[in-house]
Amino acid sequence: MLQGLFEKFKKLPKLPDGRIDFSQAEETPIFLCVVRHGAEVLLLKRSYKVGVYRGWWNAVAGYIDEPKPIEEHVYQHLQQELGVPPVQVTSLKTGNPYHFYDFVLGKNWLIYPVVVELKDKPAIVLDEEHTAYRWIHPQEISQYDIVPGLYDSLKRLI
Repeated sequence: MLQGLFEKFKKLPKLPDGRIDFSQAEETPIFLCVVRHGAEVLLLKRSYKVGVYRGWWNAVAGYIDEPKPIEEHVYQHLQQELGVPPVQVTSLKTGNPYHFYDFVLGKNWLIYPVVVELKDKPAIVLDEEHTAYRWIHPQEISQYDIVPGLYDSLKRLI
């Protein structure tokens, strides 16, 4: 699914650890992973230590900056950002990627939406990217200041 994507970005510079540096790219591919348990979804409040959307609510998200399957990106970030191991995931589904242009940042995001269902509602252990979390019903999302693109991804997945 992502092979053509990496061909498109192969001329971009690399970071010291080998990941693709998208700082000067016209578009930036990311995944946006909605975490579900039953009828609830998990929202995460972004910390002020991250680069963009500080203080806004989001799902698990990350750059697709290494040539590996999207599932590996998702499992890695679930573990890093939430302390949730892959064995907790009962299903993982991907939606069709879509473009979202953020006029405030002047950034064109290529969003790969993903939804995972968890076996149990785990004890969440946040990393420095987030300061809080909430389990909510999807219809409550309008009560939160969410990152651009999250509502579209939620509609596409649920």
